Amino acid sequence: MIQDTMPEQQQNLDTQQATLVSSQLFEQCMLLKSRSQMDEAIKVISEAITIRPDYYEAYILRGEILLEIDHQKALSDLNKAIELNPQFPQGYYHRSIYHLKQKDFNSALKDCDSSIQSNPKFSLAYVRKGITLICLHHQEEALKCYYKALEIDNKCWQAYNNRGALFTDMKKNTLALMDYNKSIELNPNGDLAYNNRGILYKDTGKFDLSLSDFNKAIQLNQNCNLAYFNRGLLYLKVGKLEQSLNDFDKAIALDKNNPLFYLTRGALLQKMGKNQQGFHDIKKALELNSGNTQNKENQQKIQSHQIQEPQRSSQGCCCQIY
Repeated sequence: MIQDTMPEQQQNLDTQQATLVSSQLFEQCMLLKSRSQMDEAIKVISEAITIRPDYYEAYILRGEILLEIDHQKALSDLNKAIELNPQFPQGYYHRSIYHLKQKDFNSALKDCDSSIQSNPKFSLAYVRKGITLICLHHQEEALKCYYKALEIDNKCWQAYNNRGALFTDMKKNTLALMDYNKSIELNPNGDLAYNNRGILYKDTGKFDLSLSDFNKAIQLNQNCNLAYFNRGLLYLKVGKLEQSLNDFDKAIALDKNNPLFYLTRGALLQKMGKNQQGFHDIKKALELNSGNTQNKENQQKIQSHQIQEPQRSSQGCCCQIY
């Protein structure tokens, strides 16, 4: 009898040991991720998956990291996590990011709904759904999602930031400012909330406050391309063309695939009399986003030196939302 139970006891011990070790590796991966040591983080979490192949949270974490590195591998991990546990909301939540990056907004919306169905109290799923609805040009429905997120969690700083961005688009500046202030109060290290409030200050003529916010955003995150881009727009507005150009250069160095950055710098270069360089930027922008009617309209405006600030959009060229 004792001999019969020994293999089962050993198997239980092995399972417990695998769970313990893989959980420790998960925590180590989280620490590495927080330090932006992504290559090491992937190695560590991959080891956890090898030890425990049914560890769906580990697949989600690796997928989340891979979303910034390899979209297809990220999708594979997130699909696997959902296969292992279709009731876990985080799998759908993170897969919606993949769909947003691919501009497959309907699939992103479906994943947001699946995440909410799995956990109706998951506030960030409503935030993500709000972003997706903005991409689909359903502002009022997006606004309802942000209110719902805050009903669930009144300290959800992401929802305050996003609702503020939406209020800015809707020209409800007082409400937008209140939301940005609340987002910053709850998360003082949120660079994009400072970026967004800086835009609001710029649009309302409070240039000193605007510059202070853009500087703060860059101080918090030196890779915040939007803060450089928007500070460049501010410098352009007050006639500091060289400083504006420097900031547009920095924004493009951080994001070489944003057509709006090239269009705006191209306009500035032509205004400064650097027509050949400006034409090169315009051509690059149209190559990056060929077939886009708005860009063709922008090109005509640029050629007549009518520099237009970009419209805030879900793509985040001017007022990025989380």
